[in-house]
Amino acid sequence: MIHIPRALVTEQVKMHGEEGPAFIAGLPDLVAEFLERWDLRTDGPPMHGVCALVLPVTAADGTPAVLRPRPGTRPPAASPPAEACRDVKQLCPSRT
Repeated sequence: MIHIPRALVTEQVKMHGEEGPAFIAGLPDLVAEFLERWDLRTDGPPMHGVCALVLPVTAADGTPAVLRPRPGTRPPAASPPAEACRDVKQLCPSRT
């Protein structure tokens, strides 16, 4: 189970009205699906921006990454996690 920061809930309701709570309600299942599909494990407390949950994760090979589901995020495709991690490492060198 993931912790969803209260401030993210507040922002979602403010920005998306009735769709905000629906997004928040679906986050635990969406995150669980990403973690399982891409063999990721959480690696730190959840954070958030204005519209997205930001969850530090580590791939099975030890590569650090960030999972960032936001409204409109669909269940994960079968794309390899290394591709996603590569993009995150370029954007967030402090996690490498």
